[in-house]
Amino acid sequence: MAVYLYNFIYFWHTYSVHQKFSLASYYRDAGNLELADQIFTNKQKYSQIIITNYPDDLYPWLAFFNRLDPFSFNAFAKNRQQGVWNWENITFSSYHCPTEKSAEFPKNTLIIDAEGCQVNPIFAKKHALNLVATIRRPDLSDVYLIWEKN
Repeated sequence: MAVYLYNFIYFWHTYSVHQKFSLASYYRDAGNLELADQIFTNKQKYSQIIITNYPDDLYPWLAFFNRLDPFSFNAFAKNRQQGVWNWENITFSSYHCPTEKSAEFPKNTLIIDAEGCQVNPIFAKKHALNLVATIRRPDLSDVYLIWEKN
C-alpha cells in the first residue's frame, strides 16, 4: 500500500507542479482555446478570417469552445478532406503560414499563422499587414501569430 501511495504522490506532484513546463505541454494544444476566443470575439469585425492548418486542424476547437451546432457546422467540415474549406467568413487554409499568400486576400482580413512563420517587415508593409496578437505556450514560445490586413 505504501508503494501505491508514494507512486500517487509522485505522479500528482509531477503533474501539478512540473507539467506546465514539460515537453508534453509543449505539444498539448497550447493556445487553441485562446485562439478560438480571439476568432469569435473578432468574427464580425473582419470580412474574412484565414486560419492555418498547422499543427492541427482547429475546427473542433472553434466548434466546441463556441458551442456551435454540430450538425450545421459538420456539414461544412466534411469538405476538409479536399483541402481549403469555409464556414461563414472563416477559411480553414491548407497553408502553414497563410500570410505568405496575403496578396490574394482582400482588405479587412484576419490571418492566423502557426509557429515558425517569419514575416519580413518590408513584406508586411507592402501587403498592409499588422501583427495584432501573439498566442504563446506556457514556456512562452509562440504558437500562433494573428495578423490583420488593412
